[in-house]
Amino acid sequence: MKKVNGFFNVVFLSFLILSVISVSGCSKNGADKKNNDTISIVATTFPCYDAVRAVLGDFANSDLVELKLLVKPGTEVHSFDPSPADLIAIKKSDLFVFIGGESDSWVHRILDAENSDVKTLKLMDFVNVLETEHHHHHEEENHEHTENCYSSENDEKINIHEIDEHIWTSPKNEIKIVNAVFEKLSSLCTEKKLDHLIEDFDTNTKNYIQRIEKLSEEIQSVVNDSSKFIVVADRFPLVYFAKYFGIEYKAAFSGCSSAIETSTATISDLIETVKNKNLKAVYYMELGNHKIADTVAESSGVEGLLLQSVQNVTKDDFENGETWISLMERNKKALEQGFN
Repeated sequence: MKKVNGFFNVVFLSFLILSVISVSGCSKNGADKKNNDTISIVATTFPCYDAVRAVLGDFANSDLVELKLLVKPGTEVHSFDPSPADLIAIKKSDLFVFIGGESDSWVHRILDAENSDVKTLKLMDFVNVLETEHHHHHEEENHEHTENCYSSENDEKINIHEIDEHIWTSPKNEIKIVNAVFEKLSSLCTEKKLDHLIEDFDTNTKNYIQRIEKLSEEIQSVVNDSSKFIVVADRFPLVYFAKYFGIEYKAAFSGCSSAIETSTATISDLIETVKNKNLKAVYYMELGNHKIADTVAESSGVEGLLLQSVQNVTKDDFENGETWISLMERNKKALEQGFN
């Protein structure tokens, strides 16, 4: 069934691409040409959008810069399919920003099929990536499994289905991402003769990085004063976060898992771990079904707490202007509450 679905997905994407090419080809008087007086940026997911927004500052969605987010707030990232309007927006953009992981497999098919001249920024190219974990157990004895890093220089040899795409959850990686965005936007500004924007972008970037570094130190302080162990009765898209801060964990599923149910044995194992380690909380992830966490928490006599992967946000959080910084601040508070 997966092969059949995959076939129809490829056919559907091919049809969309041909439709976009046809529509673009029929436009008159160069209506599809890029505007040299402004910058148009399309970002696939919230981490991409947020990093670009941090660099743009007040210029985000101004008269000079248009920033579009494809995967809408509150929706499932891993099952996203672009609409014809999305493909047209990508084709007309000055810069298309994406992570480059499993959730972006459709991006690679589109760019390959269309032979597009769109300028792209693949954020995975700027960090070392980790393998996806295919088991729920992560403690000292198998910690070496996730220590196996791959350089982006060998990207063509990496199967995107075997790497963890949640690179932005590490403060170190987030800084690299923001710097990469700044460099790309600076080049684009020079190309479009909008050099006067670069100084503001540089200031925004430096200020944001300082805030990341400060928050990182605060989170590290919380972790250092704790048992450094958590149980997540959910998927676990925080491998980079955990590795950076030295947190050991046990989780029900890997980061990109679409599963919402697990075995009785796994639930029992999570409950036993919470009790044996005398933990005060069990965690679950945003925008998911936290029934498993509720079961583990109730059976263990502890509370369930929310962690943010920042892969997507609720509609309310988006409208309220939540950022990587504000969401990671929530994680700091959740860890404080769970550790103390």
